[in-house]
Amino acid sequence: AFELEALHKFEQSPITFTQIEEMNGERYFRQMVPLFTQTTCLECHPGAQIGDVHGGISVLVPMAEIDQALARGRLALITTAVLITTLMTGLLYWLVRRMVIRPLHQLRGAAVAMGQGNYQVNCTLRTGDELQDLGETFNQMAGNLHQYQDSLHQQIAQRTRELNALAEM
Repeated sequence: AFELEALHKFEQSPITFTQIEEMNGERYFRQMVPLFTQTTCLECHPGAQIGDVHGGISVLVPMAEIDQALARGRLALITTAVLITTLMTGLLYWLVRRMVIRPLHQLRGAAVAMGQGNYQVNCTLRTGDELQDLGETFNQMAGNLHQYQDSLHQQIAQRTRELNALAEM
């Protein structure tokens, strides 16, 4: 039936005809290619024209080994995809912790210390990005606040001395 169908198709268009069939519970790949009449064919087939399709060659290949190879390839592909995904997820997690979360924790710790009155806190970030700029700005702000606090303490001490001098008079 396959070969008859292929021969009928060759009459319409002489191209290779392929199909996957199941026979006796097993899959088979079938292929049939057209045979074109050549000058050597005219001795046995005198009425044929050179270049006409005058039959075909058919092959039947069991698919069991191919199916097994495809299944092994699919398993290898899935395993590789899972490993790469796991590796990339782990790497991404590590990078986010190193480049974002750890610097943010340092900034938060410095902000808490400054909120408790420690203006000498220093936040040294070496990220090379906006977080490093934010840390440097934070350090400048802490330094300015420390200077303002020292200036206020000096003014308070000066005014206290002046009040004590006035009180003694």
